[in-house]
Amino acid sequence: MMKGIKMKANQIFFILGLLMITYIIGFTVGISKTKIQANKESIETVIKDKESKVNPEIDLDKIWMIESSKGKDLWNKKSRARGHYQFLESTWNEMVKKMGKDWDWWSCSMDKNKSELVAHYYYNVEIPRLLNHFRINDTVETRISCYSWGIGHLNKSWQKYAERWREFVPEETKKYIRDYHTL
Repeated sequence: MMKGIKMKANQIFFILGLLMITYIIGFTVGISKTKIQANKESIETVIKDKESKVNPEIDLDKIWMIESSKGKDLWNKKSRARGHYQFLESTWNEMVKKMGKDWDWWSCSMDKNKSELVAHYYYNVEIPRLLNHFRINDTVETRISCYSWGIGHLNKSWQKYAERWREFVPEETKKYIRDYHTL
């Protein structure tokens, strides 16, 4: 009888040992999953933080450099954009109308001061208004994308793909964003 009890006690200790090992492994895996999740969240936070919040506005000197090499290339035959900040005639006319100015695109877009005022209004007033209207985060990247790619394309990508919207931005716009950050 004693031998049978001893055998059962050994089996019980064996089972308890297995349970302890299983618990320790499960606990370790749980910690690992928690660390992996924390690392993933940390990486996502870094990515989101890298998306530069506009504080307080776009650096127009960088835009001037990207758009016209600081006034060296004032005409783009391909896009038909003109001036220090390379405005299309339709965009120029819309912005100066909203600003309450009567500046013509042909001559005034070549005037550095007037062109800069229109660029400031467009980048730091009108684009933020559009982003707010479409409920798109107001960042350097979304402002540049709106300017380069257009609010319609940006909105469609943003609404359809949410956090993955950057994957669908054309290479020209991605380059524009990279250039802005490296100047």
